[in-house]
Amino acid sequence: MRGEQGAQQPNLDEAAPTLTVNEVRQLNRKALFFLAGIVLILLAMAFWFMNSLSNRERQPAQAAAPAPVIETPDMPEQRPATPAQPVEVVRNPPPPLPVLPPNEPNSPGPGRQEGPVGPTLMERRMTNGELPPSEGMEGGGVPGRPDGETAVAEISKPKARAKRLNNPDTLLVRGTYIRCVLETRLVTDLAGPASCIVSEPIYSINGRRLLLPVGTKLLGSYGGGGNAEGQARNRVAVIWDRAITPNGLDVTMSSPSMDNLGGVGVPGQYTAHWANRITTAVLVSLISDVFKYAGEKHGPRSSVYLPGAGAVIEQPYQSNTARTVQNLAQQAVQESALRRPTITVNQGSMLNVYVSQDVDFTGALSGR
Repeated sequence: MRGEQGAQQPNLDEAAPTLTVNEVRQLNRKALFFLAGIVLILLAMAFWFMNSLSNRERQPAQAAAPAPVIETPDMPEQRPATPAQPVEVVRNPPPPLPVLPPNEPNSPGPGRQEGPVGPTLMERRMTNGELPPSEGMEGGGVPGRPDGETAVAEISKPKARAKRLNNPDTLLVRGTYIRCVLETRLVTDLAGPASCIVSEPIYSINGRRLLLPVGTKLLGSYGGGGNAEGQARNRVAVIWDRAITPNGLDVTMSSPSMDNLGGVGVPGQYTAHWANRITTAVLVSLISDVFKYAGEKHGPRSSVYLPGAGAVIEQPYQSNTARTVQNLAQQAVQESALRRPTITVNQGSMLNVYVSQDVDFTGALSGR
């Protein structure tokens, strides 16, 4: 029984970890690193201790050294000041008196006092506009007083004044905004007509009478995109010159379109046609390259002999078709560069029309 119990007891040494050769080397390296760190710390402490001892030995030696004696130099002797020598003043003779001119009849005499002189009869006539400027003074006028041309220009300037509006019940004043819905599509490749329908009622200046009811049709025209120099712009200029109301009124006007913030012109979709320009030029250039390559590869070669160098130069075949196609490619590029951009405004867009001048409805609404 005891032998069986002894055989069943576990062996604790079997589960003990065993280190491989690499693990033993790593442990040795770590131990060496720790040892080197400890040695460096000890050396630093020893250096610091020796340095502190040397500083303590230097301080008593410096305290025992005698203080330097500073000698002040003697002041230089002051010399007696020399008396100032008198300066001789040279007196120049006085200049001669200027010769006075003889007395003129218009010059003030000794008993007359010079005062402000009023305008002459000719000056008053020129100021009032009775005489033309050529009959007035040709030379410089009186200082501080405007000449004839200046006076006439000042009189002809429009003066700011206030007056009552005539027939405010039937007056559509300048600056009124008319909101309308675009009825036709605008494409600026070609200039053409345009029309829109008023979406909000427009009343007179005092708000008492309806002038343009909802449904009024505005007729106008627009121009092409871009200006004369070919520079692009992203707005369409539309001028509305006629309005027809549902109750039979025909109103003549000349008013431009504006955006919602008051900018002149109608903004639209901008197209510069870059894809068409690039594809046209590339396609024609590729066709030219194909003809040129085929001519150089399969065409006859020409030889040129250089007697001075003693060499023969072979030149590839120059295809006239390739040269013609290349010229067509250059023309296509130039025409594409001169093409103006296209601006498109779709129908149904909301526009603002700015009334640029007063419109009086008195004659059209007098019998109603």
